[in-house]
Amino acid sequence: MKNENCKGYISNIQRFSVNDGDGIRTTVFFTGCPLRCRWCANPETWNVKIGSREAEGIHTCEEMTVDQVVNEVKKDLLFYRDSGGGVTFSGGEASMQAGFLGGIVDRLEYLGVDMAIETCASFQWERMEPVLKKMDMIFVDIKTMDDEKHRVYCGEGNGTILENIMKMGSLDVPVVVRIPLMSGLNDDEENISRTADFVGKYLKKGRMELLPYHNLGEYKYDKLGLEKHTFEKPDKERIVMLEGIITESGVGLADFK
Repeated sequence: MKNENCKGYISNIQRFSVNDGDGIRTTVFFTGCPLRCRWCANPETWNVKIGSREAEGIHTCEEMTVDQVVNEVKKDLLFYRDSGGGVTFSGGEASMQAGFLGGIVDRLEYLGVDMAIETCASFQWERMEPVLKKMDMIFVDIKTMDDEKHRVYCGEGNGTILENIMKMGSLDVPVVVRIPLMSGLNDDEENISRTADFVGKYLKKGRMELLPYHNLGEYKYDKLGLEKHTFEKPDKERIVMLEGIITESGVGLADFK
């Protein structure tokens, strides 16, 4: 078991979440992310330890020990057991603090807590495989199957991401592939079809979920002095059509919205 005094950086611990997995959950938001997606709703979490990016009205991060995070989680154990819920690790990108994350996971596994992770999958597989094996569910984004478009809009290509998702297929863990959906960027039929074919081929326990773009985090860019980009979300009819492409490919849909 890893040292309970290992420290890391957490931007928020959100209790009573219902969109990040089954049942009532506690979502632990880690800081740090290797991507710079132009639509990101949490740009304050991009750096592991925020210094110059502190801004009025935006809580950026807090240094915590493994023990402190686990103690916060333990307050809601009763709710997890009654609802079938648990803990979801999010961010930012939790894999940026793999050692800290691993310490928390070891403790919660010992307590029998259901665990899920939301990840962009841009990480070194060998560092994260031990953690992923202990998850009860993995949520992973595929922003676009187009490598060049991914590089332009997210700051790096998608090669490592797709390789890691393929490797997730070897784990005995359900995987939900999420697409943050934006009009004119990744809501074309070809992209959705290619993604569904990829999921069907490599993820035996794979499902997909389309998440329409929202602009709830736009105000943060001004406060943090960052360039702001605006996108549009597809209408309901188009989303239903795209979901039809997914199901016709043989891949099941998930809905945690």
